[in-house]
Amino acid sequence: MKKALKIISSGIAILIMIVAAVLFYFKEELRDKTRERLCDKGNAVECFNLGLINQNKKDFKKAKMFYKMGCDGGEANACYNYGHLFMDGIGDVRDRKITEEYYIKACDLDQISACNYLSIFYRIKTPGIKRDSKKGIIYAKRVCELDEKFCNLGEAYFMDGQFEKAETYFSKYPESISMAQVKLIKGEKEEAYRIYKKWMAEDGSLSLKRDLDDLEEVYPKNRSDIEELKNFIDDSLLKYLDKDYEKYHMLCFEKKFYSWCYPFSWAAILTKKLDLAEKALIIIKKELPAPPSEFNYGHILLLKGDKDEALAKYILSFKKVVKTKDEKIKTIKEDFKLLSEVYPEKIEEFKEMEETLIEFVESSEN
Repeated sequence: MKKALKIISSGIAILIMIVAAVLFYFKEELRDKTRERLCDKGNAVECFNLGLINQNKKDFKKAKMFYKMGCDGGEANACYNYGHLFMDGIGDVRDRKITEEYYIKACDLDQISACNYLSIFYRIKTPGIKRDSKKGIIYAKRVCELDEKFCNLGEAYFMDGQFEKAETYFSKYPESISMAQVKLIKGEKEEAYRIYKKWMAEDGSLSLKRDLDDLEEVYPKNRSDIEELKNFIDDSLLKYLDKDYEKYHMLCFEKKFYSWCYPFSWAAILTKKLDLAEKALIIIKKELPAPPSEFNYGHILLLKGDKDEALAKYILSFKKVVKTKDEKIKTIKEDFKLLSEVYPEKIEEFKEMEETLIEFVESSEN
């Protein structure tokens, strides 16, 4: 009898769970239908909510439709999200011009992230968007007006060649990389290198070359000093790689900031932890709607001995990434130079693949 009652009790519990799930489903369906009616009547906030719901379902076509409706109704976050879906090809369509247009709309409605992105897009070389340092200053000022703690006006002045104004801003942060760059341009190389070495020792060096190509364009008279610094960072990369590995491991696996899993995968490859590198790339593919370049996946496959699959991944990566021919070739050379240092036993394989990839890039860009 007790056994029968236990079976009946378990059956009732399961039935209750099923009924609850069905009721929840219909409740959500009803809620979405209500939102759609409100959105159709001009409720921009509900259009934005529907955009979020459909983006989470990975129905990017519907998400874009609702975000655009919300933006047309004056909802700043809808404008921002609509533009963001086009920035990296979320939903298979990449169009930075649309991103720019809708970030401008969002910023005009006081969406600070849109203003901040625009200030960055215009002050540095951004694929698909024309660099305009004067506009960079305008949007940086808008960020400062909206929230002082996100103010990046110093960087905007610096990338416009307004050296003295930039230095005034950076003086609040005397040990920053920005101040190190100011010192470099002023000719105070010893002090610049001191700050860079300090950052490398504390935080690694994988991200430290990020702005230096743009800096060469703004300060061409200092090109040789900037090139010397870039070479110094390259030569120091492996020395401080453990710091990069620790930092990006924490951001990717502990903090779950999945966009940082990609630089972690590179740090893991360079520290011969291929399984962890592959795990990070799997996380990216699962969690990010528009995964970044699959170039690192090519490296893993090549190191595991699968040349054909590696080549396929490299080529797929080049088709996805928004870079010039010279930038692609530069990436190939820099990556294989480092790989050759870490895996000297595979130098011949790397040389062969490097030549193949450069030949592919040159032929496909002509």
